[in-house]
Amino acid sequence: MDFTTWTNLDIVVLLVLAVVSPLVGRRVFGELFRRDAAGAPDARMRAYKRILALEWTMSPALAIWWFAAGRSAASARLLPRAEGWQWLAIGLGLIAAGALILQMRSTLRNPDELRKMRDGLGELAAIAPRTPGEARLFDGVSLTAGIWEEVLYRGFLMTVLATAFGVWPAVLLSS
Repeated sequence: MDFTTWTNLDIVVLLVLAVVSPLVGRRVFGELFRRDAAGAPDARMRAYKRILALEWTMSPALAIWWFAAGRSAASARLLPRAEGWQWLAIGLGLIAAGALILQMRSTLRNPDELRKMRDGLGELAAIAPRTPGEARLFDGVSLTAGIWEEVLYRGFLMTVLATAFGVWPAVLLSS
């Protein structure tokens, strides 16, 4: 293991993504579950807004610092480099995504299926939006998390961990 090449940026990335972010997420979702159980009508909206605020402050700040430190998008593995068989994986991933979108559209059009799905979520149903306003904000949370978390965890964190542990351990640790 080689930690000698780590900079302050590497340490901050590691601490923010491996310690601070999970603790803040636990707090936000704990509050959501408590407020939802108490019947607070704004429980989800409040949690969604906090998640968006966290993602849209922390993520750009780390990205700006990353690039200001002279690091490139390529160094964080943020540029596509598919070759050969990897195109097959990308194609299969796109087919799977298309199937999920069709399934989602079908489920959203059937109130009985939607209710059955929500019942199967157990306590996680507290996270699911229930009003059109919540759904719009949740779409923003989903899009934001899908983009920024990939950049942060599969890009920056994995790159930092790979310098000390190698690529495959970094893949496992960042996951």
